[in-house]
Amino acid sequence: MKPTKIKRVDESEESVGCDGGGGALGHPLVYLRFDGEPQADCYYCSRRFAKPAYFERHEKAGGEAEA
Repeated sequence: MKPTKIKRVDESEESVGCDGGGGALGHPLVYLRFDGEPQADCYYCSRRFAKPAYFERHEKAGGEAEA
């Protein structure tokens, strides 16, 4: 599944929490680990959390990366 939104996080983050935006359209709070990768994707809503290295990699490759 393609990520719906990309949220920039600090390079020092080891994990992030996602609740899908809360409210009626949200989902249960889950914590996602980066495990050495520059991004982590929520398995409920496909939101992508990305460190600066992710954006640098996509800029060099000419890909699209939104913050």
